[in-house]
Amino acid sequence: MTPIEDWKRLAIVDVETTGLDPTKDHVVETAIGIWDIGHRCLVDVCSFVTQLPDEALTDEARKSEAVHGLPLDMCRLGRVPDPRSYASKVARAGYADAWLAYNADFDQSFLGDAADRRPWVDVQEMPWPKTITAVGNGGAGRSLVAVALAHGVPVVNAHRALSDVLTTARLLERACELGADPFALLAYAARPRAFVIADAPRSQNDTLKANFFRWNPDRQIWWRKMPLEDAAKLPFRWHEGRA
Repeated sequence: MTPIEDWKRLAIVDVETTGLDPTKDHVVETAIGIWDIGHRCLVDVCSFVTQLPDEALTDEARKSEAVHGLPLDMCRLGRVPDPRSYASKVARAGYADAWLAYNADFDQSFLGDAADRRPWVDVQEMPWPKTITAVGNGGAGRSLVAVALAHGVPVVNAHRALSDVLTTARLLERACELGADPFALLAYAARPRAFVIADAPRSQNDTLKANFFRWNPDRQIWWRKMPLEDAAKLPFRWHEGRA
């Protein structure tokens, strides 16, 4: 992997999907923005609707319309049947050194085959200048919308892929305007993470949420992927586990 200090461009990516399970759900919309680190700005951006077969447009899949606001019938007009292949071509054309996404684990789970050995960096792990601080970064304001608004970055249309990419790009630019070093942001966010499982009673649910832990109803656990040096600062017991 190219050392972070030698990175030139990033592929900011966001996907909207019909659900949370990459083994059965589908990508509805993909957006990619090529962000130049030296110039600290977008140099290219594109978005596209996935071409989905009629059998993918189920009643269950249509429930996702309330989240991303995209009528699934539009997917009949899509011209890209494989978003992974197209995303890879865009990243190569833009000479991107890494993929950048908000909640990168989610986007990577749907576009993993497009990575071409490029690393994935999670934007939400960055130490933003004006983020409410908890263990890691962000507290209750860890969502992209909340972090953007805290930095004075307007949000035009949350949860459409292109809007989220443009918001992320502008957020990076705003952080640089406030004196942040983009390489320091990337290096911090790219630290190795482990699967951490909380050992905490129900009475601490609010604390768990404030520290960005997620509830897995199937396994009945609160979990989060995070650097172990950050886990050592958590205000409750925990142990390292598996995804």
